[in-house]
Amino acid sequence: MSEALARLGITRAAGDGPVDFASRVAEARPDLATPVTAVTSAYTAVNYAGEDPFPALADAVKAFRLRAIAS
Repeated sequence: MSEALARLGITRAAGDGPVDFASRVAEARPDLATPVTAVTSAYTAVNYAGEDPFPALADAVKAFRLRAIAS
């Protein structure tokens, strides 16, 4: 997701955590807020709660890609 956002001119700052970065993306590109928030939620659930990532994360990444490609 970071690479796709970088192509759109949105890059992570050195101290950005996933939630902070998602907030900045939502401010800069409201049209991407929903898919970016979904990817971030799935990522944090996997990284911090140890949940099974594949169903939610795969769906969230697919939705983000479709939205980013349409931009």
